[in-house]
Amino acid sequence: METHYVCTGGCGGESEVSEVCGDPGCLMYNMDFATCACEDGRHLAVLRAKPADMEDHQEGLKGMADDIEIDPDEVMKWEDEFGDEKQERAYN
Repeated sequence: METHYVCTGGCGGESEVSEVCGDPGCLMYNMDFATCACEDGRHLAVLRAKPADMEDHQEGLKGMADDIEIDPDEVMKWEDEFGDEKQERAYN
């Protein structure tokens, strides 16, 4: 397998060209893919290594939720409106 690029944030992103992760749910969202030269397609050496910029990226995410104000009445409203539907989908 030739040199390829993989996301190390857990989303499974892989590319033949260098790019950034585009998965908003990934720990490495908007971060560069890591260079990989594995022969078996498992990317183990790259996935086991901690990316140098991941700690900085995660540090930037800390405290973001602290700025969000949650209104308990609003939460109850949403639970009342969607709670049964969510539970129903979980069992079907």
